[in-house]
Amino acid sequence: MTSPTSGSVGLATRDVRRDLLVMAGFTALYAPYVAHAAVTRAFWLDELFTFYIVTMPDWTGMFDLIRRGPDQNPPLFYVVTRLLVGCFGESEWVFRLPAMVGYWVLCVALYFLGRRLGGSPVGLVAMATPVLTAAVYYAGEARPYGLALGAVGFGAACRRLAEVRTWRPWATAGLAGGLGLAVALHYLALLPVAVLWVLEVIQSRRRRRVSWAIWGGLLSPLLVLALHWPWLHGQARLPFWKTALSWREVWDFYHWLLSPPECLWLALMVGGATVLAQRTALSPPACPNAYEWTAAGLSFALLPPIGWMFVLKLTGKTFFADRYLLATSAGLALLAAYPLRRIEVRHG
Repeated sequence: MTSPTSGSVGLATRDVRRDLLVMAGFTALYAPYVAHAAVTRAFWLDELFTFYIVTMPDWTGMFDLIRRGPDQNPPLFYVVTRLLVGCFGESEWVFRLPAMVGYWVLCVALYFLGRRLGGSPVGLVAMATPVLTAAVYYAGEARPYGLALGAVGFGAACRRLAEVRTWRPWATAGLAGGLGLAVALHYLALLPVAVLWVLEVIQSRRRRRVSWAIWGGLLSPLLVLALHWPWLHGQARLPFWKTALSWREVWDFYHWLLSPPECLWLALMVGGATVLAQRTALSPPACPNAYEWTAAGLSFALLPPIGWMFVLKLTGKTFFADRYLLATSAGLALLAAYPLRRIEVRHG
């Protein structure tokens, strides 16, 4: 006779095996899809900045060019890329490898969040959605955006894992490390970090308690910005390439993000699966985290473009570009996966 404990262990083992199989299958599709673009697409202007900075004859020259040159990014991304180029040589895929890995980490983090909140179907759709949007272009670009997204995704997954008492110390450290790393890769990674601040405020108000340890991890990017102040001070004086700003750009951003036909197929698939589940399930399972799920999805889907546009309009700046708002794809992933919470996965 099997004890309840052994049954739980067996169930957990099957869950781990299924998760590993799902992620392995996703990786097997993701890697050639993204790598093909990375090795066949020529470098464009911004990537050429990366190429010339990374291939400076020595480290001193590279840091000097970062400090005084036209590329307004922190040095960490160039350090990582230079080390990879030193190991594997100068080729398109090596320069774009950090972005490929970072975007993959974002997708896996979304699977973890979906799997924890709504089961495997939710996790699978959440993991696949960013690859089906136009944002996947930046998974194969020799710039810091993809790697920074992966760091934000890792931090967000650690924030969710911090809800488990036994994991809390490690998860809190991962939260601080992931978000700090994101901002150390690109200063405007602070935009999705700010969304996590908003979500934490909402959650603290609903639970009527504040976790200062969590807030310590969430605010770690501010320390990173303070340490980068000499770089920021010099780069902030450089002119930005855009001279005007319009609310029309918000619409254009969403139109660009959802333009691939794969987005329509995803909507049809999720809609069909949801209708089928509602017709066949007698008592669809409740989702105790529905409020947090929808709040996170809407916040990430709306605040980066709309909130950032408000800030820029108030300050008179023009730093609005598609590549700074890629975390919106994570919000769309959460919203796309949300209807599948009604699908109950039965274990044999």
